[in-house]
Amino acid sequence: MKTYLPHAYKKVGIVVVLMAIALSFLAGANGMEKGYIKGYNLGYSINPSTNTEETPLTYKEILSPGTANTLNWISIVFSISGFLMYIFSSEKTEDEFVQKLRYQSLEKSLLITWFVALLFFIFRQVEFEAFYVLQIQLITYVFIFHRYKTKHQIN
Repeated sequence: MKTYLPHAYKKVGIVVVLMAIALSFLAGANGMEKGYIKGYNLGYSINPSTNTEETPLTYKEILSPGTANTLNWISIVFSISGFLMYIFSSEKTEDEFVQKLRYQSLEKSLLITWFVALLFFIFRQVEFEAFYVLQIQLITYVFIFHRYKTKHQIN
């Protein structure tokens, strides 16, 4: 696997992935508020010992569903592009051994990702799109490569 970017792009890739995580949290703001209000109202209805005239909280939409969906897709694209920047950046010392580690990591990440996707497909627990499979594959590659690299630097 040939690297195309200088080593400094690893940091840029990490920043882009962190921006994607922030956008993902922002896209899920409606769901977080719904969960908070549901829990608050459930706790309020279970504990009727208070004699105050409080009304339960009501849900107010923070983002429109279209905006939340758009932010979700933008975060997926940012995440994939950030991971690709990180993966295709060179190491400080790029040699044949690092290339071997890259190939091994890619091979294992492909196998693990498709095995997990097959399990989810068989048991029909979660239906996810190809973007999610690619995202899982990139995350798995980064973790496996980092594990291999740290394992061989210690020895």
